[in-house]
Amino acid sequence: MDKHARSFKPSRLAAAILLAITPLAVTAGERGAANPLTDEDLRWIERGEEIIEQSQEIVGQETLFPDNYERAEDDAQQFFSDLRRTNPTLKAMDAQQPPEGKRYANYSTLIFASYSLEREGLEDILELASKDEQLVVAFRGIPDDMEVAEGVRFLQELALQYDPIPNIVLDPTLFQEHGVTSVPTIVRLEQRTTVEGGDREVVARVTGLSDPAWLERQIELGENGDLGVRGPVAEIAERDLVEVMQERVMAIDWDLKREQALERFWSNQNFEWLPPATRSRTRRLDPRVHVLEDIVGPNGEVIAEQGQIINPLDSVPFTQAIVVMNATDPREIELVQEALHGISSQPGVARVTFIATELDADEGWDSYTAVSDAFDAPIYLLTPDVKERFALEFTPSVITSDGEDFIVRELTWEDV
Repeated sequence: MDKHARSFKPSRLAAAILLAITPLAVTAGERGAANPLTDEDLRWIERGEEIIEQSQEIVGQETLFPDNYERAEDDAQQFFSDLRRTNPTLKAMDAQQPPEGKRYANYSTLIFASYSLEREGLEDILELASKDEQLVVAFRGIPDDMEVAEGVRFLQELALQYDPIPNIVLDPTLFQEHGVTSVPTIVRLEQRTTVEGGDREVVARVTGLSDPAWLERQIELGENGDLGVRGPVAEIAERDLVEVMQERVMAIDWDLKREQALERFWSNQNFEWLPPATRSRTRRLDPRVHVLEDIVGPNGEVIAEQGQIINPLDSVPFTQAIVVMNATDPREIELVQEALHGISSQPGVARVTFIATELDADEGWDSYTAVSDAFDAPIYLLTPDVKERFALEFTPSVITSDGEDFIVRELTWEDV
């Protein structure tokens, strides 16, 4: 089984989790709005925390259930997409963002802040930002004693005190890009009439001041570049949110998570049991479908007309044999092994897929491994849709196709 497993890549999970978290943080309030912290915001914050928990749980299973692992990343990606589509506080930020990921291109000044400035210092900065829609107040993370949702709510509630509401972002990458290690720091960016070209250059910056007016005066006097420290500074109280989330992922006991996942898998498994066949029988299943209304493609072309009869086997040939068996019955396993050569040598059969109606839940993965080793192939569990699709009634059953119909053959020892 190890040869089919994929190694765990913590960085991929961290990226997936951060996709879920970062949009929550970049929630600049809609200027002039009465209250950006809506019930929908809170629901999305809670959903973000659920994504984190689910991702941490699923990652422990990635070597055994790669599809689940991919689903964890897809969930985070989908959460990111849904958030930007439905969250009103994010729509305001998106409406001001240029294409191709050029973040904050419509803002001219970044003020880097921290909880270490304490409430009075933060209030001064936010009051200035409230009066200037070209300002963005950036935070690197949240205090260690706060959960992500709590930190986001604190920032938004702080912003609610002002009208218009100031633009606040929780974006550790800005601190990295501009090398900001103490606050307050003001960075003035060059202005552009278009968004073409690369990132904007820094016109001037200063540390120790929170009022951009001083920096603007220096620029008017011809000063530029790093103008140094011109006032009292404070260390940044919050750790980089990206690093914090990566540490959380790395701190998880993956072996324990994997063991717990395996235990839950077998204890929660519902098997699709079928009775053993008592006589040989062969049935034909017609896969044709009747089109009830026109099927139209994205470009307006008619793919299938109303009333048309379609056989999916005409476009997608069925080139395998599916063997459905009860993997807890040694006699049934032996029967399939005896019949296997004849099954795999049938015309049109390129490969054989094994599906079990049940495995020994008490033995768990030992049972799975024993059956997998017996056939030198992965074993899948029968699902209700497969059972219904092929009208399965007994085991073992072998599903093949003659190009027009599906053929379901129920085996007994008379067939070998």
